[in-house]
Amino acid sequence: MDERAAKKMVAHKELERTEQAKYLYNATWGKPSNYDISINTDKLSVDSICAMVKGLVAELDKDDYRAAQEKKLKELLISQKAVNTVLYEEKIDVNFLEVKIEEGKAVILGSTGKEAEIIKVGEIVKKITGVEIENKLSLENFSMSYDMGMEFFKK
Repeated sequence: MDERAAKKMVAHKELERTEQAKYLYNATWGKPSNYDISINTDKLSVDSICAMVKGLVAELDKDDYRAAQEKKLKELLISQKAVNTVLYEEKIDVNFLEVKIEEGKAVILGSTGKEAEIIKVGEIVKKITGVEIENKLSLENFSMSYDMGMEFFKK
């Protein structure tokens, strides 16, 4: 494989990882806050890295950290269930739908073409999450976008 093909393959894999992290975990690939530790191995010895990791594992094994991570995972699962229900079970047409549960509130993001869909999505998310809803879905005129796109293809 030549260098150009290798770079293209690496870029493709990075994009796959980014999309997979977003879909499965609602996380941004490479975002530092998604990691417990990042170590520049060029600057440290193997022994010092092992000591750091051992200390970190001891901290992560504490009950309060474990409980916080379990809560976060539960919130992610509930968020994904809400998104799946809206898009795939109820088949409501929402672009870029995200449901984020933070501090006892579900924030709904995305856009749709009908006011009634905004209300319905809020009701579904409320029922699934059982928490207060902040519905930030925006109303967009998709017919205008469609017409503008058709004009482009006529040229």
